[in-house]
Amino acid sequence: MKNKIVYVLNKIDFANRYITLCNNFLDFNNGMNFTKHDVLDVIIDNNVDMKFISKEKLFIKDYFIKGFTARLIIGYKNGFIDCMYWIFKNEVTILNESFRGVSLLQDTEFNDKVLFRFPIATNIDDLQQILKELLSLNNDFISELNIEYLDE
Repeated sequence: MKNKIVYVLNKIDFANRYITLCNNFLDFNNGMNFTKHDVLDVIIDNNVDMKFISKEKLFIKDYFIKGFTARLIIGYKNGFIDCMYWIFKNEVTILNESFRGVSLLQDTEFNDKVLFRFPIATNIDDLQQILKELLSLNNDFISELNIEYLDE
């Protein structure tokens, strides 16, 4: 399974796209606090249906692919927009990594190429651009993962 994941990451150029995003939004000292509704509005504008988990202040979306679940998790705090995947089948975890960890699967030099491991939004426009790119990256990842498992 991890070989297929790495193949898909290479195919969609995941690490380079995420590196670019992190490097375009890195104003650590001016990260803005966003409300649930700020984030939800952008998610809805991008036609994605996500569930909000209030206790952890996270948005999640589950994708079901050939017997396993790929869960996208988006967290936000102080302008830090942190995403991760939890991919599992039954109760066995296949992958549980932030987008930084996912990028490291494809590019072991990821840490040397970014200042921060996630993009940082300083205003609503930043938030919109960051989430739009993260959701596009996720869409490409899930679409290609689906294609890889159609042949099985």
